[in-house]
Amino acid sequence: MKKFPISILILIAIVLISIIGGVLTIYSTASGPWGYTDPVAYISTARSLANGQGIGYYEAGAKFKLFTIQPPFYPIVLSILDPFKINLVAGARWLNIFAFVASIFIAGWIFFRFSRVPALGIIASAMMCAFPYMVVMFSSAYSEPLFILLLLSGGLCLLAYLQKEKLSILLIGALVVGMIPVTRYAGIAIIISAGLSILLFSSGKTWTRVKRAVLFVFVASLPILVWLVWVYFSTAHSIGGRNLEVNWSELAAQF
Repeated sequence: MKKFPISILILIAIVLISIIGGVLTIYSTASGPWGYTDPVAYISTARSLANGQGIGYYEAGAKFKLFTIQPPFYPIVLSILDPFKINLVAGARWLNIFAFVASIFIAGWIFFRFSRVPALGIIASAMMCAFPYMVVMFSSAYSEPLFILLLLSGGLCLLAYLQKEKLSILLIGALVVGMIPVTRYAGIAIIISAGLSILLFSSGKTWTRVKRAVLFVFVASLPILVWLVWVYFSTAHSIGGRNLEVNWSELAAQF
């Protein structure tokens, strides 16, 4: 009997763990995804976008409020499901199921493809699937599941670029990473760290690496910059829907 190569067995294991993660999410969201006030705003905004009413939602008294406190990418993704006659609450559930399966697989694939020990991919996928808070997070209607998926996808693109150093991969990676901060503002740090990774770990002379890093950061920053500028001029000149005030006495007390 011909034996399967060990790499095929490792890949099969990663796929099976990913499917198990999907089953866990299906079971944990059988009554629908959980959430509090933010998911209501996400889903309501997605419905408004799908109906051509703009990026916002109706409050009590039929007052339309712009969606500015959170970044917009998650409700935009949800709104794409509306033309397919999918209930947006159910759409959030199935988006999470897909995101968990894909995230578990990508976590394993990163080690399988780029590590000197491909079997670490099984451990990475298994840890992500078994970590209790991951199951809780991917059972919600918050933006974290999409954020995690984009984070891992961006990391995969970055590793692929550092290996092959093709301009096309650099630009694709920048576009993927650029979607992270417009999903959650914490993703701004990912743009900076990814740019530094290109600067420090890519090959070539210093000036060449600087140009690549600047190009990456510029392309990746465009979506969040456009969003912040739009919010700034659509509101009372707020930054991401927030008024940033520094309390110097409280800041000094932290030291």
